[in-house]
Amino acid sequence: MYLMKRFQIIFSFILVVSVMLSGCELTRSGDSQPPEPVTEPDGTSAIFDDSSRAVVPSSDILFAQGQALIKFTAETLPELPKKKKEDPDGIAIGSASLDPLFRELGITELEPLLAPVAEIRSQSVDEIDAGTINQIFVAEFDETQSVEDTIDKISQNEKVEYVEPNYIAYASEEGFAIQNSQSVDDPYFQYQWNLEAIQVPQAWQMSTGEGVIVAVLDTGIAYETYDMFVQAPDLAGTNFVAGYDFVNDDPHPNDDQGHGTHVAGTIAQTTNNGKGVASVAYNATVMPIKVLDLSGQGSYAGIIQGITYAVGNGADIINLSLSGRAISQALKEAIDQAYANGVIVVAAAGNSNSAVEYPAAFENVIAVGAMDIKETRAKYSNFGPELDIIAPGGDNSTDINQDGLGDGIVQQTFKNGQYSIFKYAFMEGTSMATPHVSGVIALMLAANPDANPEQIKSILVSTAKNIGDANHFGAGLIQASDAISMLTGVEPTPIDKVTATVPTESSTEVPVPTEETPIETPTGEPTSVPVQPTYTPQPVTPVAGNIIVNSSFEDDMGWVFETTRQTGRYTTDKAHSGNRSVVVGITDSNADQFAYSSVRQQITLPAHANKITLNVHTMPVSFDIPSSDVQLILLLNQHDRVEEHLYQALSNQQHWQLHTFDLTQYKGNTMTIYFGAINNIANGKPTSLYLDDVSLIVE
Repeated sequence: MYLMKRFQIIFSFILVVSVMLSGCELTRSGDSQPPEPVTEPDGTSAIFDDSSRAVVPSSDILFAQGQALIKFTAETLPELPKKKKEDPDGIAIGSASLDPLFRELGITELEPLLAPVAEIRSQSVDEIDAGTINQIFVAEFDETQSVEDTIDKISQNEKVEYVEPNYIAYASEEGFAIQNSQSVDDPYFQYQWNLEAIQVPQAWQMSTGEGVIVAVLDTGIAYETYDMFVQAPDLAGTNFVAGYDFVNDDPHPNDDQGHGTHVAGTIAQTTNNGKGVASVAYNATVMPIKVLDLSGQGSYAGIIQGITYAVGNGADIINLSLSGRAISQALKEAIDQAYANGVIVVAAAGNSNSAVEYPAAFENVIAVGAMDIKETRAKYSNFGPELDIIAPGGDNSTDINQDGLGDGIVQQTFKNGQYSIFKYAFMEGTSMATPHVSGVIALMLAANPDANPEQIKSILVSTAKNIGDANHFGAGLIQASDAISMLTGVEPTPIDKVTATVPTESSTEVPVPTEETPIETPTGEPTSVPVQPTYTPQPVTPVAGNIIVNSSFEDDMGWVFETTRQTGRYTTDKAHSGNRSVVVGITDSNADQFAYSSVRQQITLPAHANKITLNVHTMPVSFDIPSSDVQLILLLNQHDRVEEHLYQALSNQQHWQLHTFDLTQYKGNTMTIYFGAINNIANGKPTSLYLDDVSLIVE
């Protein structure tokens, strides 16, 4: 159950999501030499490139200047234009209420958010089945104008449901199919440690993804030879359906950056074709949708358009190897609409070694973190209670398997704008982890097309390999074969070792490395890496009354502060009663940074209870704009996964207020009460949340 408090003023600027490529170029590690370059039959250079590193999004750009996303009330729709309306002197639509506002603010363009999608389909916006997203419009005004002031004035109009910035998201980076086999003849399959780690070769005995459409919303894909673009040779046998370029507004979503081609390759690179590498679901069909530009950035508006296009054109899965720090009601509505239509959305958690970013943090998204070859959390991978599962993301700074190359994720792509020169690039990031999960889901849906999103997620979680605590690993490492077996009741034939047949004159067999070489554990850890929380032993739960330990924070018992860049703490600065309270978040404007902090307490709710009520006194303090930073109250289950968002908002009320939540439905379960604050940008406008007198009353 997702109870998201609707912001009284949700600044819904057209989120120019500077989608951070979660996969980037890595450096070769170690002194061992890589294999000699091989020339493919088509003349393509097969030189390996492991120079990519996972990118962390810039904290300087949160949203686009001169743009806002406005959701009007349903009653206002008849007054609004069906297509783009523009006037350099300020638009007028014949509304006595809105026209003066538009002129005052210098709104020069107003267009339905889904107008480009409607034009592609030769429909009107009203004919698109997209729920209330049809009520969202993109407004443009002078880029020198304050976005904050503009949306503040727009939000006060009675015909506006909410308004928010247009946030930036960052990209967080003729064969034939084989059936019932665990061996393929792609020569560089031997370097794909990642596929064996998640049971892909075993899963191929049961499914190869045939008949499933995966929409890849990214920088585009090198899927065709058109104009200056060239199809990637190792995608020549991959199945594609028509997509769209929402960056350049044309029907050719070609990749001009390289990230999207790599991501798509992990999902459905042509496999068993005697060249290159293999993929997870090589018989799946890919729908290329370009929502990120040459720099790997894109707006939330473009992502929403891409999601709506994918849903309306038959996609079964949407892969989002991108993330943005800002929460957006408009983006959430697009995700929820996809989910309601049975489309599974998979998104990267992000690469900043901090809180899970958006859209991955939304409830109806499968949030994917990254692990390295040692099955430990990748040093860049984001974490937190919203994380669902992890998959191989790689680390090019190591060479644990001693193959002479960094331990990243290898796929064919191009770089530096050289659209006709393809290499096998080892990249790292949650962008690389995410398509593994999308590929496994494609295998599952091909094996059982009737499975719904809830069923798929439940099976992925229950079959995951437990390799660490839930806060950093979610349910664990995805396991393809086990998931398909649980879904279908079919067991694969056991195999001892996966092999790849290298097409040379002697056709020698090259085994995939199955053992890891131990390395010394680094002696120093960055202070931003969280430590495993330990819980203070709890007293025996009483039959009735308050079962929270240390309700008023007057001693140090019961509560757990996770060690992050900005750790929560006890404080005497403010208190609702007594001498102390707790504060999470940042209180000093000079110390504002991208960080999150939290405090939690785990407790068992008595099964016999007639009623269980959580009471919390909070004092929210924030100088940032809504949809940027976030204050949270969450309820986590026994696996540390989010069971319910009790409170999620951004407030600067600066006085104590009481929140009351009925938790009776969870009686008999072990749950965690979680309080947090996320600061998304270092702009000198910090956000914090003070807490005091927390009680859990059992009646």
